[in-house]
This record gives sequence, structure tokens and C-alpha cells, in this order.
Amino acid sequence: MTVFRFPTLHWPIVVVVLFAATGAHATVYQWSSPVSGNFDDPSGWTPTSPPGPPGSLDGALFGVTGEYVVSFGSPLVDNARLLASHGSPTLDLASTRYNLTYPINSIVVGHVVGAHPRATVINGQLRGVQLTIADHAGGTGDLTISAGASMTVTHSSYIGAAGSGVLQIADGAIVDTSNTHVGFRPTTDTITGVGRVTVRNGGWWREGNFVSIGAERGQGTVEILAGSTMDIGRLIDVGPSSEMRINGGTLVVTDPSVFRLRVAPGGRFSFIAGQIEFGASYAFERGANTLRDLLGSTPIIQPRQNLLLPDGFL
Repeated sequence: MTVFRFPTLHWPIVVVVLFAATGAHATVYQWSSPVSGNFDDPSGWTPTSPPGPPGSLDGALFGVTGEYVVSFGSPLVDNARLLASHGSPTLDLASTRYNLTYPINSIVVGHVVGAHPRATVINGQLRGVQLTIADHAGGTGDLTISAGASMTVTHSSYIGAAGSGVLQIADGAIVDTSNTHVGFRPTTDTITGVGRVTVRNGGWWREGNFVSIGAERGQGTVEILAGSTMDIGRLIDVGPSSEMRINGGTLVVTDPSVFRLRVAPGGRFSFIAGQIEFGASYAFERGANTLRDLLGSTPIIQPRQNLLLPDGFL
């Protein structure tokens, strides 16, 4: 395994807040039964006084078991937080832009020990400040962004933060993130987080800064399957017992002038099938062999194509 030298980074510590008040007079409203319904219908929510649906200062909790669909009808919905603790809710946003504004854990899937929520978002825009899937020891959660949907996380994403978390980007969905931690253990916890991100069936993950895959005392896997794409900005950092896997999909390095890959001993960067693309402005000038010399006029690396990197950088 090749280890690429890279400067030491200091990652932010996730702060876990479950049901802290989201603002003055805020209420956490819970979807009341495993029956499909409309988000705007007050009868679908508890408590009933004041009546739902949750407002801009409130939290929306999906905590009942079973499979059900919650449909949105308004073009814009603002809540402080979205939480899924049990069951398999599908949020059909129906072209709604759903904003979650609380600065810490604005979107949380899997925060109850022993429960395994599986939440799905389709047909609209989900936007939050921070995403956390499986945010403490014993927590488990899956989030799928699927057909017709997009998700934007403006700050940090934690997939498997001391628990076991999965993010799937599927069926043409688009997810934009900045600073993603896949498999993470906070310094205050003794349990290793296990995270997985899978991009499949035409999904597109656009990570603007870095992705840490098990590089912060956790264990992680990222897999890009056929027909799907991952854009990366600055860094892929693969830790021990973790893997970045290109398995038929495409990895696009959006700014090769700043991009770095680091693979720790025991970690893997697996290039099975697919391609790695560099932007038209790519230029690596370290050592005798530039990237252009190695690849020729087409900035695409194919599987099993060997690159000699004398200074240890990619």
C-alpha cells in the first residue's frame, strides 16, 4: 500500500446535542403514527397544543416504527431540526425546499440506542447546516437521498459518529457537502464510529473540501458505483481499516492544484473500475514526471494505470 505524505490536519470535534432547545419557545413535534399523510396537516403531529406542523423554531421528529410517506405541499418549509429515530419514513418533498437552520445537528438520523431508522428523501431540496447519522455509541441510522432529490449541507457531515451510519446517494440524486467525516469517534467517546457512503445508480456527490474516511479514530468506506460520480475538492484522507473504492464510477478532482490523497497504513484506495478525471486546468509539476507527461493529453486515469510519484504526492 502506497502512503502519500501530507501535512497533519486538525479536525473539528462534533458536538452532540439531541433535544436541546432549538430556540425561544421551540417545540419538538413528533409525527404521531406510522400512517402516510401531509406534512402541513396539524392532525399528523403531537403535541396538539400548540398545534403543528412544526414552525421555523421547532424540530420535526419522525420516531414511530413502520413505513410511511410524509408529503410536502408548500414551496418552502423552514424548521430548526429534522430528526429520525425509528421506522422507515420517506419524505416526499414534492419540489419543496426544506431548510433546517439549527447550527448543530440540524439533520440527525439515528440517535436512540437499539433503534435503526431508515429515512429516505425524494423529489425536492433538503438543506441543513450539519448532518449527523448515528451520533453516539449504540446509535444506528441510514439516510438515502434518492430520485428527484438533492441535499446540501453547508457545514459538516458525520456519517457514523461513534455509532453505525450509512448515507446512500442514489437514482440521480445530488448531494453537496463541505467537510465530511465517514467513521468518526469523538474524543469523549470510547466506541469507534463506523460509516459508509455509497453513490449508486447515477447519484452525484459533490464534496467541496475534504472527506475523512476512518481517519479520526473511526472506520469508514466510500464506494462509487457504475454510472455515479463523486467530485472532491481538497483532500481524501483514508485511515487504517478503511477504504476509498472506485468500483465503476467516476472520481472528479475539481481543483488538482490543491488536491491531496493520504492513505494511512492499513487503509486502502481501491481503483477497481471506472475512471479518475482531473479538470482541464490540472498541472502537477513536482519531480521529473508531471501528470501531463504521465497521462498525455487526456486528463483521465484508467484502472491499473500506474503513476510514478517520486515525491510521494498525488
